[in-house]
Amino acid sequence: MNRDETVALFLRGREAWNAWANRMLAERKALQGAGKWAARKLPWGELESQNDDTRQWLEDARADFSRCVFLVRGKTETEDAPEKDNEGDASASVPVISISVDADRIDFGGIRLYGDASGSEPFKTISVDADLIDFGGFVFPGPASFLSATFSGPARFRKAIFSGEASFRRATFSGYATFVSATYSDTASFWRATFSGEAVFPSTTFSGIAYFERATFSRYASFERTTFFGEARFLTATFSGDADFQSATFIGDANFRSATFSGNSAFDDARFNKAAIFKLAGFRKYASFECVSIEGPASFRAIHCEGAFIMAGATFEKVPDFIQAHFAEAPRLDDIMVVGRVSEKHPRPVYEEEKGKDPSWRTRQWRKVRHVGGRIRTAPRRKIAGIWTLLRYGDSNNLGRWRALQRLAVQGHDTERELEFNTREIRSQRYLSDWPLFWLLPRVSWVGFLRFWAGLAYGLSSNYGRSLALPLAWWLAAIAIGAVVYASQSPDLVKARETNRSGGSSALAATVGAAWDAWTEDKRCYEGEARPADPEKAPPYIGALTETLRKDTGIAAEALHLAFRNALIVLDGSSDAAHRTYGCLYGVELYGGSNPVAVVPSAVSSMSAAQKLFSALMIFLFGLALRNMLKVK
Repeated sequence: MNRDETVALFLRGREAWNAWANRMLAERKALQGAGKWAARKLPWGELESQNDDTRQWLEDARADFSRCVFLVRGKTETEDAPEKDNEGDASASVPVISISVDADRIDFGGIRLYGDASGSEPFKTISVDADLIDFGGFVFPGPASFLSATFSGPARFRKAIFSGEASFRRATFSGYATFVSATYSDTASFWRATFSGEAVFPSTTFSGIAYFERATFSRYASFERTTFFGEARFLTATFSGDADFQSATFIGDANFRSATFSGNSAFDDARFNKAAIFKLAGFRKYASFECVSIEGPASFRAIHCEGAFIMAGATFEKVPDFIQAHFAEAPRLDDIMVVGRVSEKHPRPVYEEEKGKDPSWRTRQWRKVRHVGGRIRTAPRRKIAGIWTLLRYGDSNNLGRWRALQRLAVQGHDTERELEFNTREIRSQRYLSDWPLFWLLPRVSWVGFLRFWAGLAYGLSSNYGRSLALPLAWWLAAIAIGAVVYASQSPDLVKARETNRSGGSSALAATVGAAWDAWTEDKRCYEGEARPADPEKAPPYIGALTETLRKDTGIAAEALHLAFRNALIVLDGSSDAAHRTYGCLYGVELYGGSNPVAVVPSAVSSMSAAQKLFSALMIFLFGLALRNMLKVK
């Protein structure tokens, strides 16, 4: 239909319009069933016919409201075109037609409209001069184009159904615009649309790509509980009023790059199943991402926030990117959880053989370590599961991201988050700059080798300075091991240990067994060698403590005492206590029957020095964890 036929049909009423729409729908289905339908989709939802039957249907199904002015309650009819730039507009030469409606509102509710199936933009240059235009329940079985449409008053699209592409490119909404519970089954374009009044899209469903690039929202904009199944593109969009995306669901990528939020913005409880991109976005006032969930990559790189920025309870499956982000006030990161999974794909490395060179010996050895089964391969597998993926690839980008998060935690005086992000930074360096076997790998330094094992030990001993229980447990374990070693060096237990080993026990089992027997059987102190007939003329020999000292102690008790004394470092005890301990365990050396000197085996001296050093380290880590827990600066 041409423009005059479209207007005439519209004036006949809703029943006549829907009868025509249903007839056209039936004809299209018939063409599709007969295999005669052939149309190619052009950008922005336009259809181009590929045969005569389809071309004829597109001409008959065309609904053309171009250059129409809707007048209500005695509005003055005019033949002048609406004031707008018509340069390049093919319909500019068509005279303006006035449609007078004797009502307070223009109600399209329940009308079924195909839109411009032919691609000539049927609603181009619509000027709606009415108290209210209501498209509530409007059904669009095909593409619908409101390109450059102007809505002077409030516009309602509540529960409207757009089965094809919906184009509101360059549309202007001067009043209140509501799209509550509207359904977009295909692409929806609001590119450079202008909303001078409030724009509400709550509970709206976008099944295709939603284009809001360069859109302008002058007042409140609501996308609460809106679902975006396709990509949501808000690049360089401007929100001058408050923006509400609470409980919104983004199944596809969400791109808010360079968007400007001049008012308050809320993304509380929003869910991003894929990428969430806010790179270069600007937040002028309050910005809340509380309890947001982002499963894909999250980029907040170089954002600028002048007000409060809340991200309490947020969950990130991958490390968010806050590199060069600027916050006028410290962001709130309470209970934030970053899983930090690495998913970036890395290109396959090019080997020397592919460059016509022979690999070095170190490279060949590295391949033996790197590949499954120790086999040398000129080309590695593209996917290696489990531990081999960790050994082979790392994510160097995460290093900077963890540092950026740590900087934000420091800015917010959040000690717990600071320690967590520092931990993740240390761990992410492994197998990138830090390797456990530097002599087998090219371009790996001593520093990376030492940092790898130091970081691993730091984590195992104190959970990177965050655990009180771990250093305490290691300190107690050192006492237990020391007591076993000290007791096992007693001459009586040395004999028992050798007996156990001759029976087929291992050295460790024999040592532990001998110490256990000393503890359970409550063995007394070492009795010493047999006293010579003339001690003064005899050479030095190993004797025992006096009966007074021996009767109240035993090997197990003195071994445990020695282990505790070494563990406490500075509390070394008196010389008398040391004499009793060593004399009970290992005897005393007598010169001419007098001047007893306690015997200290070399293994015991070495073990004592090692235990003292280890205990000092555990005490330091315990103090560090206590300091971090109490947030002492």
